[in-house]
Amino acid sequence: MPEHPRRLILVDRRFQLQYLYIWLWVGVLMVLLAIGFYFAFARDLVGDRLRDPAIIRLLSGMSGFLVLFSLLMGLLSVVLSHRVAGAAWRLQQILTKLVEGDIEQHIVLRPNDYLQPVAAKLNDLQEKLRRSEQSIVSTLAKVEEFKLKLAREGHLSDADRVQFDELLHPLRVSFARRGEPVAEEK
Repeated sequence: MPEHPRRLILVDRRFQLQYLYIWLWVGVLMVLLAIGFYFAFARDLVGDRLRDPAIIRLLSGMSGFLVLFSLLMGLLSVVLSHRVAGAAWRLQQILTKLVEGDIEQHIVLRPNDYLQPVAAKLNDLQEKLRRSEQSIVSTLAKVEEFKLKLAREGHLSDADRVQFDELLHPLRVSFARRGEPVAEEK
């Protein structure tokens, strides 16, 4: 996918083109029904003029209009579906970064995009994760200070210090990967 796929109209081909296909089928079926209706019931209405060029032109014009209308509606639906598909693509990119540990991304969708409430809730979640992470880092530093204080005062044996370090090691590693400053093992 290109670097800026949101600039493309077809961000999610399968999702967006399904509406174009539906409208095209609707147009074709309407034309077929109109022609079928004409040949099935027109003999009673127009008699011997069944194949009159004026009637055929009228029927051809109506059929062309129906197909063109369906095609235009399909194209419009593709453009409008971009407001959903583009927003979904952006949210997926942010969620991927969030899973990788990058909670600093702020989700900004275009003003006319759908899924604005979802983006707002994800921003709230990211803010809550940031506060939780800051709280954990702060608590980790306090525990490290407390461990050092106990060691200085002689209340902490080498075995206790090792046990502290084993308990704190997963947190240190996790936050060190995220780039957060963490207290070092001593």
